[in-house]
Amino acid sequence: MNDGQLKESSIILTCQNDDSVLIKPNSFQRTKDWHEKRRGSWTASQMKALMSCGQSGARISWNEKAKIYQFGKTALKYIYENAMERKTGRYIDLGEGTQKMKYGTKIEPIIFKRVKKKLKEFGKLKEVGYKEYPNFKTAGVSSDGIIYKGENPVATLEIKACTNWATHYDRTFELMDEKGIDFWQTQSQMLAWAVDTCYYAVAEPPHNINDFLYYKGDIMDLSDNFIQECKVTIQKIKASPIHQSALMERIMIGDVTINKWLKNGGDIKEILYATIEDFKHQEKSI
Repeated sequence: MNDGQLKESSIILTCQNDDSVLIKPNSFQRTKDWHEKRRGSWTASQMKALMSCGQSGARISWNEKAKIYQFGKTALKYIYENAMERKTGRYIDLGEGTQKMKYGTKIEPIIFKRVKKKLKEFGKLKEVGYKEYPNFKTAGVSSDGIIYKGENPVATLEIKACTNWATHYDRTFELMDEKGIDFWQTQSQMLAWAVDTCYYAVAEPPHNINDFLYYKGDIMDLSDNFIQECKVTIQKIKASPIHQSALMERIMIGDVTINKWLKNGGDIKEILYATIEDFKHQEKSI
């Protein structure tokens, strides 16, 4: 933490108006096809759950191999969730989600528009859909945008629209490390797109989210109102090879566990423990 000061890497976006083309909600995401591609897969928004550890594991650094094998209860539940989606062939449709989620989806085009203008010097920002990991089809991410230079992706974009000052504090005044609420999400996005940079845009909460959430017209009509009330910061986050390696190994352990369970049935918790022992044995034999 840095005594109430914004991170040095953050940029405060101005509230100046511009004549940019209006950006509509991302048509690549939250469609039926998007849900189907994500079904039973390890997704960026849930990577924090997969990387949870038990009490003993919490005290170990990710520099140590032992931490990878310290799966917490939250991680086990996420493995079970993916296992059941694969077994039943269906995902649980939560609709538009909570009020906070609906607000974030609704306001995202305004933030995207401002971020696109601010980051244009780094390349062209484009909306994207679901992206599988290279050579790993049961894991993927849905970034809010990708910055391209020519045909090559060079950075990911993650947008967060805060609905209270507590989450804004977590996202702007706390260091972006492995304990951060969005750390594993941003690391997994960079890993999937094979880039080393993520631009992390965080918007302040408005006085009343309902003013935007229940607006019946084009949300871009409220763009000036939102920007005048809610500052947006952008933090440049770099990829962490140590954490990304740990993330990939956890994904592989989870995937092997699910495949064993689908094939033979049994107690998925015991199968996870047995799979962990197999990975430990493979590590020793290398």
